[in-house]
Amino acid sequence: MDEWTLTSRPAYQRFFSLTLAVVGGLLMWLSHRPPNNSATAMWLGVFLTVIGLASALVAGHETVTVDPRAETITVTTDNAFTSDTRVVHFTQIENIRMNRLGSATNGMVFYSLTVELRDDKPLTLFAPGRFYAGGMNRATVDGWRSRLWGAVRGDRSPFAAA
Repeated sequence: MDEWTLTSRPAYQRFFSLTLAVVGGLLMWLSHRPPNNSATAMWLGVFLTVIGLASALVAGHETVTVDPRAETITVTTDNAFTSDTRVVHFTQIENIRMNRLGSATNGMVFYSLTVELRDDKPLTLFAPGRFYAGGMNRATVDGWRSRLWGAVRGDRSPFAAA
């Protein structure tokens, strides 16, 4: 099985963050217009603006590489302030779970994988909010999970490479 790499889409993350900041700014502006002199709306606006701007600043690029030949998963994260690389060997992996964040009723459902390690804290792959292509599709993320399990188990079948 060949090495495979998935990368996040930081442009989507920044767009979402800046949209949140704009909505917060609108709430602050509208809270001062008559007859809505609501302190609650103003503070909600401040809160949304701060979160939006802060998340836009730390939005970064994440790359997940699975290398069956080297038997490793490498997660590289870069943002404006730091750069971090974490390497996990297949022998450390105990379990791989699929997670869901959100619900179908609100229209935003993200899926991710959690790699449970023997001696360390769990590693989240394809984290929600990183906007991986396919991260909102259950079948796609389950395919990533199957492919990763195939690599960890040394599966050489054509299904594992799909």
